[in-house]
Amino acid sequence: MGLLKNRSKYKKLKQKYIDNLRSDFRINRSYKSPHFKLFYNGKYIYFKTQESEDLRYNELICNEIAKRMKINCVEYDLAELKHDNITYKGLVSNNFVNNNQSFVACATYSFGANDGLCCIIRNLEKLKKQNECNLDTEEIEFDLFKMIVFDYLTCQSDRHDCNFGFILDNNGDIPTLKVAPLFDNELSFGFTSIKNFEDIFSIINLNLRFSPYNFNILNNNCIIGCENNELAREIILYAKDKPQLLNYVKFVIRDVNTINLGKSLQKKVVYIPNQKLQLVDNIIGIKKRELLQAYINILTPKRDKKNTYKVDKNTKKYTLE
Repeated sequence: MGLLKNRSKYKKLKQKYIDNLRSDFRINRSYKSPHFKLFYNGKYIYFKTQESEDLRYNELICNEIAKRMKINCVEYDLAELKHDNITYKGLVSNNFVNNNQSFVACATYSFGANDGLCCIIRNLEKLKKQNECNLDTEEIEFDLFKMIVFDYLTCQSDRHDCNFGFILDNNGDIPTLKVAPLFDNELSFGFTSIKNFEDIFSIINLNLRFSPYNFNILNNNCIIGCENNELAREIILYAKDKPQLLNYVKFVIRDVNTINLGKSLQKKVVYIPNQKLQLVDNIIGIKKRELLQAYINILTPKRDKKNTYKVDKNTKKYTLE
């Protein structure tokens, strides 16, 4: 099957709207992928270079999936920027930090990402007791748990402890802390290339994965399609005694889908190749089945396993009974 011709519409960031004095052209994570903070047309925006069309598409697809998963995510658009006579293609987003707010990466606070979600929550509770900031630990735990499920479903491979964090709001007497919108999701869906679209089982989830118990353990059995997926098991184990989290897992299994994903993206004048959309659909379906299997194995008595769920082939919805 041939790929659709690229008809994506890139927003051209025009030099006449850029305030050079208030912009930062030196936010470079690497010389190949510069990131710019621009004061453009009266407000701050972020532009990140991404040479790979496939990875640009991943970011936009993850935006749409995050909406369907009821997750706060940075909104990206395709864009072009000319700087020092070089034209960069990449992604542009608005500044998600308002006045009197600051972004604090998880690594900055040393919340213990290497020890998992439980450790982060414990450290947050200590901050709250010390009256250093005002926060709702249950809300933060829920938001971080949703991030873990999102990363699991989309096979993220770049969610290190500088790629997620918190918004610190200094408007009150005591700063308020909440989870920041998700960003940098392009290394998802197995970080595949176009030539690998057809071979779904060649994609391995090589994430230094954020499991609820240990964020930086490489789960060797997290291969797409593995029925005994360790991370799916850990997600269910973490949620099983917490109704809000478990209900969210049920919601993901039942209702999150990729139906009309291409049409939703076309509203942004973004046309994703059909093979890519089919790949994403296959991955989401497989990861949901892994979650469902873990749910059955852990929470359902053996004698009831046969009648625990059913699948509607037309809607691709998984129904827990």
